[in-house]
Amino acid sequence: MTLIYARKAKINDINKIMPVIDDAKAFLKKAGSTQWQSGYPNEETITQDIKKNVGYVLIVDHHVAGYAAVIAGIE
Repeated sequence: MTLIYARKAKINDINKIMPVIDDAKAFLKKAGSTQWQSGYPNEETITQDIKKNVGYVLIVDHHVAGYAAVIAGIE
C-alpha cells in the first residue's frame, strides 16, 4: 500500500524540495509559461517559507514528492 501524507517542511528537507521546484520550473518552461522563469522560487524563498511555518511537503512512500507554501491572505 502506498503511504501518502503532507507535513510541515523542515530545513533539512530543502535538498529534497529543490529538485521538485526545478522540475516544476522546467515543466512550466516547456509548456510555454513565463511563470517561475526569473529565479523565483529559489532556495532562499523556500528557507523563508519554512522559517515562517508556511512550507509543507507532500510525502509519498517516505520521499518528498511535492512542496507548497500555504499563506493565508490576499495575494
